[in-house]
Amino acid sequence: MQKIPYDATRNWSTAVVHGRVTITRPTSIKIRCPHCGTIGAFSGNDATLKPEIDFIFWRTPCPNCNGHVRFFIECVPVESDRRADIYMHPAHSEWTRQTDLSRVPPRLSTIFTEALEAQGAKLWRSACSSCRTTLEGVLKEIWPSGVVQPGTLSRKIKTLGASGILPGPLADLANNVRTGGNIAAHLDDEREPNEAVARAMLRLTDYFLEYVFALPQMVKDLDVELSQLDLCGSDNFDT
Repeated sequence: MQKIPYDATRNWSTAVVHGRVTITRPTSIKIRCPHCGTIGAFSGNDATLKPEIDFIFWRTPCPNCNGHVRFFIECVPVESDRRADIYMHPAHSEWTRQTDLSRVPPRLSTIFTEALEAQGAKLWRSACSSCRTTLEGVLKEIWPSGVVQPGTLSRKIKTLGASGILPGPLADLANNVRTGGNIAAHLDDEREPNEAVARAMLRLTDYFLEYVFALPQMVKDLDVELSQLDLCGSDNFDT
């Protein structure tokens, strides 16, 4: 459980507890989803009063990935000068999605979003499988024209690595995601995709998407900013 900022609440209303005490309660909270990392508004219309513990409780899905989030809000009388404490469960993990999916081809963005949704629903096998599919789609996007694609994903990674299109670390990343996806695609009592594997694959797939689709545009954006400062192309800064 994690305490969240008071200003994350977007709208407030009032409610009566114990039949006599009027309290303030949020009707919406804007916060980063602990499952997919997307900032969204979580509706509190279905909140349940728990007067026996002096808390308001609600459970609502993320508007982006459908992962369920629970909120607990302390019951504080309207006339009180003290603000209510607000808690969220689960707490934010150390990882959140980095890639701006608007920079990613729509089909790949959809598939990766499915992986995030599967994570939110704790469907680890589906999350791993969608990461592998995303990887395969990325390789198709960056495949050099005029070059015949091998039949297997393993050989595609090896070919792109040998050509220099995928530097060593990225080829290793791709192979790890491929292996995790293969495990998810087969029923094996001794090798079952779990939360740790799914989250690691999501991180690596996210980094891969950012490298291929977001980083080039980020470099171009910086070029524009530098050119406006008359730094680009100046011999005075050739050091």
